[in-house]
Amino acid sequence: GDNLGDNLGSEVNDPIPSTTLVWKLKTGDSVMSSPTLSPDGATLFIGSNDKNVYALNATDGSKLWSAATLAEVYSSPTLSLDGAMLFVASRSTVDALKTADVVAGDIRLLWEYAEGTEDPDESGVQSSPTLSPDGATLFIGANDKNVYALKTADGSVVWKYTTGGAVY
Repeated sequence: GDNLGDNLGSEVNDPIPSTTLVWKLKTGDSVMSSPTLSPDGATLFIGSNDKNVYALNATDGSKLWSAATLAEVYSSPTLSLDGAMLFVASRSTVDALKTADVVAGDIRLLWEYAEGTEDPDESGVQSSPTLSPDGATLFIGANDKNVYALKTADGSVVWKYTTGGAVY
């Protein structure tokens, strides 16, 4: 038919279900990353352009902790398979934080990797890190036209692949 809903199994004029805002959090700048949920569903992690990564109570949105990064966080944080490490990519570095230490108030950087270019237009990371199925390798695309495979244990480079342009 000629109506939008004809092939969707509902009428076009069906009311949109109402929603209720459960909670919200204001950071110091915009948030471009998608949230990452802990394996137990209790903690939500977000990166912000205010140069922080936040851990929030997923139920009520209260801030559990925040950790400063060296630059804006455009990408989504990634948790290790066991939830013990949080990988955060910012405009300047990829950082690994031990989540138990952060919760205890001791924000400890386990390792940090900065990709190789000094050109500010070609530096940093805007793509979200991805873990290998065994959790031993972190894959990340960078503005320097490379995709990196990093060891999650220490941040050392396993390999890198040069592409034709920045990897977002």
